[in-house]
Amino acid sequence: MNVELAVFEKYVPLNGPLSDQPMLDLVFAIALPAIASALLFNVGASSGGTDVIALILKKYTHMQNTGEALFITDLAMVLAACFVFDLYTALYSFVGLTVKSLVVDAVLEQMKMCKAILIICDDKDPICDFVMRKLVRGAADGAAGPTALVTGMLGYIDREFAACSLEGMAAEFGLSPNYATALLKRHVGKTFRQLVQERRLVRAAELLRGGATAGAAAHAVGYENMSFFYRKFHDKYGCTPAAYRR
Repeated sequence: MNVELAVFEKYVPLNGPLSDQPMLDLVFAIALPAIASALLFNVGASSGGTDVIALILKKYTHMQNTGEALFITDLAMVLAACFVFDLYTALYSFVGLTVKSLVVDAVLEQMKMCKAILIICDDKDPICDFVMRKLVRGAADGAAGPTALVTGMLGYIDREFAACSLEGMAAEFGLSPNYATALLKRHVGKTFRQLVQERRLVRAAELLRGGATAGAAAHAVGYENMSFFYRKFHDKYGCTPAAYRR
């Protein structure tokens, strides 16, 4: 990357704006890099700079949206623009920061979106059993009742596995924690903790295959204790995250 930048700076120097349209320049300078930042955030990495501060802020303040953390960390720079540059530049900077935050959240949300598949069959039980027990995903026949609740809880775990709790999930569905975990155990054969653990490890393996470091993968899926992450990963895959990555 550094070599490519050096070549461009030498042979295609950029001495001014790309166009005489500030809004067009803003789109290319903010919106497109925001998409790239979202792709990095999705694999537990960052582009450096204030992105690192935003990730730290999100982790220790339990913010739900990465874009919100980015907005707060970069807001100081925008405010400084009011004094360093003119008000016109500061207003464009504020618009750019807002767009970047919204784009990052929109791209991340799109990548995490769950998909539904409709299967028409005569005997639903073997299919539901396979999907729920083997694939650890939600499956229902459309009828209300415990099965629908279990499907909803599995979907919740699939979306929020990196930062979810049994109490939070139970509150989401209007259940007591004990009843929620009993439903999961009865219909899926696994407890809430086991399901979250499995989902985290599967996602961590995907990130490692994509080139993420063990530390980045662990952080992205919600592990703060690296020793615990290494032990659980070895139990499931029979090797260390570093060996799996190779």
